[in-house]
Amino acid sequence: MTKERLSQLSWLKTEIEVLTNRIQKIENALSGRTSRIDGMSWLGGQRDLVGNLVPQLSDLRDQLSASRNTAMAECTLLQQFIAGISDSQIRLIFILRYMDGLNWHQVAWRLGGNTPDSVRMMHNRYLARQ
Repeated sequence: MTKERLSQLSWLKTEIEVLTNRIQKIENALSGRTSRIDGMSWLGGQRDLVGNLVPQLSDLRDQLSASRNTAMAECTLLQQFIAGISDSQIRLIFILRYMDGLNWHQVAWRLGGNTPDSVRMMHNRYLARQ
């Protein structure tokens, strides 16, 4: 397992949030609850709003479904990897960092008596031994 692969879980969660927000904006536009969709050109009244947005909505839903499936598979692998760590302190570092999404300062604070650098180095040494 690499740091890059472990970090992907956080990015997948962010991607899911972004796609979910984009879907919500399009659904709001289609239902008439908004007058503008951020990041997209305004289509105006003369164009077919439904005809333009429904295909985008379908594509975004497909992307969201794929991202969720990927995130679930990665989360399962991450949980298995972390469960296989025999040292409870190291296991907790990985849980806090990757499953809870905390930064090194937050992980060190939660562990108590550690600096962010010491926690990061324990993490890195463990990965180097793998």
